Amino acid sequence: MKLSLSLAITKDDFDDAKQAKFMESIARAAGASPADVAIDNIEALSSVRRRLLALGVRIDVSVKAKDKASADAMGASLTVGNINDELSKVLALVSVRVFASVVCMYPGFRAAFAA
Repeated sequence: MKLSLSLAITKDDFDDAKQAKFMESIARAAGASPADVAIDNIEALSSVRRRLLALGVRIDVSVKAKDKASADAMGASLTVGNINDELSKVLALVSVRVFASVVCMYPGFRAAFAA
């Protein structure tokens, strides 16, 4: 499953320790193991008017699901509210924004839609 989020933190402040806590939070919100969560990309966001003013970071995240049922359960639990609740416990960040709908992917995903 893949999702894109933004956080009100600068790219420089989103260091390795915060990234690890972020992945743990996403795992708890998804009901997954932290080992199944990966950050695919981190991109600084900036204002159109003032390119030098950082507004936060966009984070593209993947969470492995073993099958369709677990992917569906993860998709249902990865809400903005649940993610914010988990993030606030470890990072004091409560302003996540979901850029795109959660895309559920699991082994056999393509085969399920090939027919």
